[in-house]
Amino acid sequence: MTQLKIKVDEKAGSNKLTQREEKNFVQWSELASLDQFDTDEDRLLHALYTAIPPRRHDYKYLKLVKIKQQKKKQTLDKNFNWLVLNKQGNPIEIIINNYKTKKRYGTFTIDLRQSDQLPIFNFSKIRNIIKKFVSSSGINSGELVFPTTDGKVYTTFSRRIEYVFRSTGKNVSSNILRHSFITHYSNKNISLNTIKLLAKYLGHSPTEFLSYRKLNAEELMSRIKEEE
Repeated sequence: MTQLKIKVDEKAGSNKLTQREEKNFVQWSELASLDQFDTDEDRLLHALYTAIPPRRHDYKYLKLVKIKQQKKKQTLDKNFNWLVLNKQGNPIEIIINNYKTKKRYGTFTIDLRQSDQLPIFNFSKIRNIIKKFVSSSGINSGELVFPTTDGKVYTTFSRRIEYVFRSTGKNVSSNILRHSFITHYSNKNISLNTIKLLAKYLGHSPTEFLSYRKLNAEELMSRIKEEE
């Protein structure tokens, strides 16, 4: 516990909100409840950042793939992340290969067929929005889900995210989304197992989960000690 406390203190210093982030911080309930979007692409990006725990800029590498045989997944380019549809065109999973902590955690797969675990996991919402997006956009297998205007990968994904959340009146980045999410749920009476699960979806460790929260880390540390 002493070593964990040291790690928490170290991370807390590096994950504090900057002045710009503090100015643009928005409560999670407001971010998650937004429902006015220009396109189905915007609606999908919002869902991926709010209907499940928000990742970093992983979705800028997201491509659509329609798979008739499961073995085809083994041939997918690991430089990209993949939104997988089955042969009926139903979304089944998101395969995350390319992300900041990939060397430590490897490929992470989000099974979209899971039952909802509200309010944190709303898989049915994502499935429904994906179906509508695929139908309205005419996207083909192998194409980027969120491309630039010339069909390429964004050099920075921040402005794309900020555009989706612009109705808040703030410049909402992925870092603000993650801070807001963790602050909101770490204030709940959640177990250590839940913290571990959320950390997996966020793409980092349980220790880093503690460092992102904007509340008193001592209180959560004591709860973890009790559970262990």
